[in-house]
Amino acid sequence: MVKFLTRNLLKFFAFFDLDKLKKIFTALLLERSILVVSKDLENLTSCGLSFEYLMYPLEWLHTFVPIVPEHIDSHIFNQPFPFIYGVHTTIYQSLNNSQLDNCIILLLDDRQILNADKDQLPVRVNEYLTRKLDYFKQSDDFSFNSSSKTQDLLSTGPLRPFQESVLMIIDDYREYIVYNDAKQEFKFDENNFFKLKNVSTESTSQKYHSNENEFYHEFRVTQAFEEFCRDRAEYLDREKNSLLKHVQFEKDFIDILFDQYISERSKITSIIY
Repeated sequence: MVKFLTRNLLKFFAFFDLDKLKKIFTALLLERSILVVSKDLENLTSCGLSFEYLMYPLEWLHTFVPIVPEHIDSHIFNQPFPFIYGVHTTIYQSLNNSQLDNCIILLLDDRQILNADKDQLPVRVNEYLTRKLDYFKQSDDFSFNSSSKTQDLLSTGPLRPFQESVLMIIDDYREYIVYNDAKQEFKFDENNFFKLKNVSTESTSQKYHSNENEFYHEFRVTQAFEEFCRDRAEYLDREKNSLLKHVQFEKDFIDILFDQYISERSKITSIIY
């Protein structure tokens, strides 16, 4: 399994330079529709299957079709919800431009990305990801751990900067998933989240850097982040119940991952500055 993933990831990273990789990453985090185009069906599959590993520990929860059949109804490209489709070049050439206005288009054979200039990562995340990816490019260290555990693969090689960037964006979730005394359960607190990210609670506010404000307000309403918060709230409820019953509670992998990030947060910040 890991060898299969490694092959896909190596092929994916070979297609794009640093700037394009960051654009793809941003599009995934903000749940933009993505159309992957190539004459090579194997490349379509490799690219599509690599996306979810850029987002970890978030998940793509929308439609994902690695290879769209040749005789599919073209109306699928006009869906109002986000999607990731892999299409052969001949299908792409038959589509109207109006059908693709809201899609990020990855032309694998030409190493090009279209319609991806609008979205920007938060400044600190962008600077960190740029420096770390640049290191991997310059050192030719685009390699992955050959461990048999998929979890190890996610934190090695060039995937690690993406994982750390996602952790920077989510940050310490215990600061905004807080206990609600009235309902006696953990709930997401939007104000705490925006306060932690140092952006205005108003999406149109001019008080803060526009890229930061826009990004976090759009990220806040993605299904991936909402599902992450629901999952962590349930996890914290289980943890609290175990402590009340004096039952040993074992941390899950995601919580351990965040503990490691928080303990190293100052080190990551020092890389940026």
